[in-house]
Amino acid sequence: MIHRDEITDLLGRYCRGVANFDKDEWGDTWAEDARWIFPDGNAVVGRAAIIETFTEARTRFPLCVQQVTSSIITVDDTGETGSGWVQVCEIQWRTDGKTAELIGDYHDEYVRTADGWQFATRRFQLRVSGHAERASRLQG
Repeated sequence: MIHRDEITDLLGRYCRGVANFDKDEWGDTWAEDARWIFPDGNAVVGRAAIIETFTEARTRFPLCVQQVTSSIITVDDTGETGSGWVQVCEIQWRTDGKTAELIGDYHDEYVRTADGWQFATRRFQLRVSGHAERASRLQG
């Protein structure tokens, strides 16, 4: 179970990096040759390109919070790779003052590196998105 706990921490660091707009923490969750695949099938390959894409997208939101709502994580017999299904709810406070929400699934492949568990592949499948009535006054 130790690998599963470490991968759960990986998911938490990813979500915290999104919420805090911490490019370093978020970027460290990705393997050097990782692939980030969007619902339309387009992919960004390589940690540097993934961080650049994230940075550009995240600047549109004063706050963006992802919550892991469910997950199934498996690790292969070698303890070096794994896969997962992770459902998230994301709430976005946009620069135009509106809020939006999406719910979707990540289909993940994990790899254990010298830096710990990282994403080898994250493919996002969108289930629901749209306007959300949320608190409009951001704290801090």
